[in-house]
Amino acid sequence: MKDRINEIRSAIIEYCKENLNEQYKDMSLDVLAKIEQKDGELLNSSRCDIWVASILNIVLEDAEMFKRKHPMYITKKAFSEKTGVSSKTIKSKSDVLRALLEGEQEVSSEVAATAETEAVETVKAEEVTVDSKKELTEDETKAAKYKALMGLAHEDLPFEDKLDYLKQAMAVAEEMIVDKENTANYWNNESARPYMIAAQDLATLLINNNNHKEAREMLELLLKMDENDTQGNRYKLINLLIAKNDRKAVNDLFARFKNEDSAQWEYFKALYYFKNGNLYFAKSAIKAGVEKNKYIGLFLMQWTAALRMSGSVIDPVLYTEATYYYNENFALWKSTKGALKWLVSAVIK
Repeated sequence: MKDRINEIRSAIIEYCKENLNEQYKDMSLDVLAKIEQKDGELLNSSRCDIWVASILNIVLEDAEMFKRKHPMYITKKAFSEKTGVSSKTIKSKSDVLRALLEGEQEVSSEVAATAETEAVETVKAEEVTVDSKKELTEDETKAAKYKALMGLAHEDLPFEDKLDYLKQAMAVAEEMIVDKENTANYWNNESARPYMIAAQDLATLLINNNNHKEAREMLELLLKMDENDTQGNRYKLINLLIAKNDRKAVNDLFARFKNEDSAQWEYFKALYYFKNGNLYFAKSAIKAGVEKNKYIGLFLMQWTAALRMSGSVIDPVLYTEATYYYNENFALWKSTKGALKWLVSAVIK
């Protein structure tokens, strides 16, 4: 049982490191510890990634992060895509865990203080109600304006409306940035993060609407603002550059992140080199990629059903990475003539 607990713990830490913060990590691990104390054997009854997603879901629900008023708002659908677990499964397993933990003090009381410090509000967010047609008043705080606009930008609205709300959110967020003159890496300046989050959402919206030129400009701006690319914008940008086959820009990005050691980066290199006829480097890259995460290759070849039926133990962290990569990049592989056929032959060999 200890191995399973440690596996879940590691995956929670990794997710929080990439998407949340230390406080949410600690709260999630606290929930895991309570589950272990109550009935740790339960965690052997389903895949590790399912329990990871369910534990995180409990914490985020109690923190009201799925509500638009939260400064780190995320939709249930987006959370499902990030974890690689369906929303229905997450809800089902979360209900099981909540039943097990019944009687425990809810996480929400601790989260309330966290949300207050993050929001930096002078009025309560719930007091700010915004109609999609209503102009926001000058009397509302910048933080409340930002949250309201970000919420509207993620509603089921036409593209132009979403675009407008995100641009307004970025304008408000830019006013919130302090100490610009002494800021080299903007992500390390916490007051700049709302701007960067809105900018990344804008880039994603533009990509989904096939406005690739504008999306590229936004992603390149974000990479200038954060030399370490904490948000992972290079993965979206390299997709656009390979699709355009902008060789100079691709090679410059590979050179900038020459120490990148992720499986995703190796698969991008393999595709790019194959597309340009450099099979020696393509084979070397795909070999490295498969060694780091074989699930990405299986997803791209659409062999995941066979994997699940085989009964093999699945690494939840690598599987989640593969799900994300497939959702973001399968279309790019498919549009590259001969790439998927070559991938099969390269992996099998």
